Amino acid sequence: MLQLKQWDRAVELFNLLHIRADDRPQPARSLALALADRAGRRNDEKARADLERAIELLEKVALEPANDDFDGIDIVALMEANALVPFLEAAGGKTTLDKRFRKLLDLDIRIVIEWTNDDADIDLWVDEPNGERAIYSNPETEIGGKVSNDMTDGFGPEEYVLRRAPKGKFIVRTNSYSPDGINPNGASRIMVRLYRNFGRPGQQMELTDVELSEKDDEENEIVASISNQ
Repeated sequence: MLQLKQWDRAVELFNLLHIRADDRPQPARSLALALADRAGRRNDEKARADLERAIELLEKVALEPANDDFDGIDIVALMEANALVPFLEAAGGKTTLDKRFRKLLDLDIRIVIEWTNDDADIDLWVDEPNGERAIYSNPETEIGGKVSNDMTDGFGPEEYVLRRAPKGKFIVRTNSYSPDGINPNGASRIMVRLYRNFGRPGQQMELTDVELSEKDDEENEIVASISNQ
């Protein structure tokens, strides 16, 4: 629905998932991002309401983590909440986000992946223009790239961030370290969000998704790329 730009339908579906989510934080985050996407296409009080709810959901994900299986989603959600605050304030709204957690980290490049199967361990790898690979075993690179905590049990997200990017192409790879082989829905699908100028007025986001191999420990083909000119 998001790729088709059917924002109302996407919000409706993610809201149902959120209601039935039990203790999983991912549906709340997905709903928040869908609300934010919809708000970006509006310029009225409904946009402000969408942004307010999106930030509240992300704050809850960040500050009320479900359990250790999802360690790392708090940092991802907090970054996303902070990026929405300026848009909410510009729309005349006020955020409930605790001031102690208010810090906008603007970035040249931000890459986020999430996947569809439970109990799947999908790893994000990013090959930088200088040839260095950002990966869970090398989470901080020479040029300042950083990969988030390795999410090993279902759905993600995992992210790569870089504050000041050199010119060149960044290659996004995913590794199916432990796909969910018993899932009746088959192979995992990966959603990739590619951000340029994250947290800045000129922010741009490209959304894509791919199907991954069901083989264990399989380095898949490149799933996306993003260039810094």
